[in-house]
Amino acid sequence: MLAWQEGRLDSRPGCAPRTRSGDYLWLHKLISTATASRDLKDAVDARVLRRRGEKRLSQYRFG
Repeated sequence: MLAWQEGRLDSRPGCAPRTRSGDYLWLHKLISTATASRDLKDAVDARVLRRRGEKRLSQYRFG
């Protein structure tokens, strides 16, 4: 199960409206960079997150 499916991505009001993969890794210290990248890509593919930017400059937002 992916982190966003388990509710490990924080969508509460007041949280940062955009996040980067580094922020995601900081929140989830036990996952690898490959897992973080896969989780974020899968969340974008499932339309849970939107991505803005490319490669290391990508930002993610719910919706």
